Amino acid sequence: AELRDRFGPLPAPAARLLQLARLRIRAAGRDIRSIEVREDKAMMMKGESYIMPNGRFPRLKSAEPDRRLAELLVLVAG
Repeated sequence: AELRDRFGPLPAPAARLLQLARLRIRAAGRDIRSIEVREDKAMMMKGESYIMPNGRFPRLKSAEPDRRLAELLVLVAG
């Protein structure tokens, strides 16, 4: 909010960078040490084990990068 107050609307790359920072902070708060996306599957590691709700990797529905990032934020939030 402070950035928008000072500089106006954020360019898309800056907004995406802030989203990535949120994702990293949320993941660190849940002890998730890595997040990788392969073939639309979100592969998150906690310690040395993958997080697999219902025995499967969660699938991302969107192909658009910003929406995929938003989906990851929801997954990490639990």
